[in-house]
Amino acid sequence: LGQTLGENGVNIANFTLGRAAAGGDAIALLYLDERLPEPARQQLIATGKFTSVRPLEFNVA
Repeated sequence: LGQTLGENGVNIANFTLGRAAAGGDAIALLYLDERLPEPARQQLIATGKFTSVRPLEFNVA
């Protein structure tokens, strides 16, 4: 994850990881300094290690 983002010039500002039960599926929320480029998203999906990769954008003024 970090290598793919770094190779695409994307900096992780914050990383939160959580799960409901030991050994269960986990969710990771990454706060990025810039938008996730579509090629980087496709690279992450292609690894087969993620159930989904969804960019979310919150405009907080």
